[in-house]
Amino acid sequence: MGTLDSRFMAQMEQILWLYALPYDPKYPVVCFDERLCFLIGETVDAIAMQSGEVRKEHYAYEKLGSCA
Repeated sequence: MGTLDSRFMAQMEQILWLYALPYDPKYPVVCFDERLCFLIGETVDAIAMQSGEVRKEHYAYEKLGSCA
């Protein structure tokens, strides 16, 4: 998050009106102010590319947590 100065507050006020609108199913409000970020690790090495073929990777992964 940025510094809470007058510039930040002015930018925030430009969008807050959207949250005050009444619900309208024809125009839903979808907010993307936060997103999940999953940390994953490879469990199986990829198969090296051969001439004329694409690199092949296994779908398995190791869960290493999440971050914001």
